[in-house]
Amino acid sequence: MAHDIEYCTVMKSLPVNSHVMLNRLHELLEKKNTNCLAGIREDWAVKSVMWLLMSQVFGQLDTINMVELWDEINTEYLSKEV
Repeated sequence: MAHDIEYCTVMKSLPVNSHVMLNRLHELLEKKNTNCLAGIREDWAVKSVMWLLMSQVFGQLDTINMVELWDEINTEYLSKEV
């Protein structure tokens, strides 16, 4: 029996294929007939898939400060020659 990737958050090892996670988010958006995660962010499956993606970027147990992250992204952008 196939499982959706969001169930991997409770397994001993985590998936590494970001494409599969992004495809699942796309499926969840289509299933809810929306194009915006904000409208379905309380959905357990959406939260689980987002956690998997964010754990790849930031680390599984990292705390994310969105203001600090925005400042970091903005600083990196401004340091590039446009």
